[in-house]
Amino acid sequence: QQDRLFLACYSRALALAGAKMLNYDDSDLMLQLANQVILSERNIHNFYFHEYRVPDTDIKGPACLAYCSHILQRAALGTQAEALAALLVSLWIDREVGNHVRRYADLDNPYFRWIESSSGEAYSMLVDKAVELADLKASDAGEEETQKIFESFIISGRYEYCFWDDAHNQQA
Repeated sequence: QQDRLFLACYSRALALAGAKMLNYDDSDLMLQLANQVILSERNIHNFYFHEYRVPDTDIKGPACLAYCSHILQRAALGTQAEALAALLVSLWIDREVGNHVRRYADLDNPYFRWIESSSGEAYSMLVDKAVELADLKASDAGEEETQKIFESFIISGRYEYCFWDDAHNQQA
């Protein structure tokens, strides 16, 4: 459930970041990512929630709430580069974890739908484009903004760790 709640927030933050982009292609990329999150992850969640009879909740756990607050704040109030830095962590880690797990997962792994989605070529290409865009936006930053970009990325990394740790320990 926490992943569903986070991804609803995450797709909003991606769309907010997309609205900030001055270039049509940059905006389009962010909106494609938001759409990918909404469509593919929603289908995966619906399958798992039905299959495992997961009860519905709208209450975010501490890690989910903090992470959502951070990325929405950076997407709404930060620069383009700060927003991208905050948002990039989840995309990148999901892809890397998906690729790693795919190497070792059996086809009958109960989470293979998620593994396949996170390690797919189309998703990987979107992540690569997001990394390139983040690098481009950061390359124009001054010293103060560079520090804020770094902080955005590090804070997201910490929240991402807490989020995965909560899932591993079945905390909410």
